[in-house]
Amino acid sequence: MSLNKEEILSVVYDDKTVNITEFNNKILKSSTNLIPNQINAGYGTTQSPGLKNILLGGYDGTGVRIGIIEAEGLRYNPTTPSLIVPDATGQLSYLNVMSVLPSKAHHPSLVTSIIVGQPTTYNNTVFEGIATGARVFQSSIITELELFQAFDLSDDNYVDVINISIQDVTNGNEYS
Repeated sequence: MSLNKEEILSVVYDDKTVNITEFNNKILKSSTNLIPNQINAGYGTTQSPGLKNILLGGYDGTGVRIGIIEAEGLRYNPTTPSLIVPDATGQLSYLNVMSVLPSKAHHPSLVTSIIVGQPTTYNNTVFEGIATGARVFQSSIITELELFQAFDLSDDNYVDVINISIQDVTNGNEYS
């Protein structure tokens, strides 16, 4: 959203405001839309090890339940080249809130793989998801009511973290 100075101040001084961060609009590039190019936080680098690195605790997400709420009625596509096969691993459960069956698409497959993608080799480099031991619960939404239902279903399934992907395409091919 965009606000003028007076509106910003009213949000800043509102007791319900917890945190405000700056939004940086990023242009979508084809190179950033490849699953392996987005998965680099698992072990990190020598200078900046990721949380999976034994030096920082060796965390792999085991026991963590992650909700993915995907807009535009989209869901994980098992035929998209990705890093996991959720039917085989049992790590992905679908929480249905729509009256129609969601369309399978690349974006929810990308997000799911970034989170729980199992190790795979791509261009002689091994990639894997950030939280390979986590369990994912995915909902697809189109309407505001479905959004609230998705939050309720996530809560019913004891989800710890929710990733929500909603965009406004009025600016063309930019994230917003």
